[in-house]
Amino acid sequence: MRNISFNMTTDQVIRRQKAITRRFAWKNIQPEQHLQGVNKCQGLKPGQHPVKLAEIIVLDSQWEPLNEIIKRPFRKAKSAREWAAFKKCCGIQRDYSMIPCISETALEGFPFMTPEDFVEMLLRSNRKATEETPVNRIVFEYAEAV
Repeated sequence: MRNISFNMTTDQVIRRQKAITRRFAWKNIQPEQHLQGVNKCQGLKPGQHPVKLAEIIVLDSQWEPLNEIIKRPFRKAKSAREWAAFKKCCGIQRDYSMIPCISETALEGFPFMTPEDFVEMLLRSNRKATEETPVNRIVFEYAEAV
């Protein structure tokens, strides 16, 4: 199983408060693919190993410009399975018809961050990127939730 690093959101994955991740790579990811979430993959010293956080299952993968999160900060789930993952990550206990969607930043594990601040944070972590750089928006659920 392939590792996926959650270095910037380790705590959110441990608490299961994340259901979306944006990546500047991951071109060959497929729905239903199982991935091992780890604390980090790169920069490990000799003898160090990644710490396993959670097994995840990819539900959807879509390429879009990074600043799409600013243009569309709220989106509807594409399926009942996505909606279930979103509700679980945000601690929603019941189905409320007046909540058609959840903020993208909340689903990324940052419920109090604005989309603009989120984009800025990602740009600081990847200095070669711009707001128009394509990112892969990956929606996932935790394997133990299946």
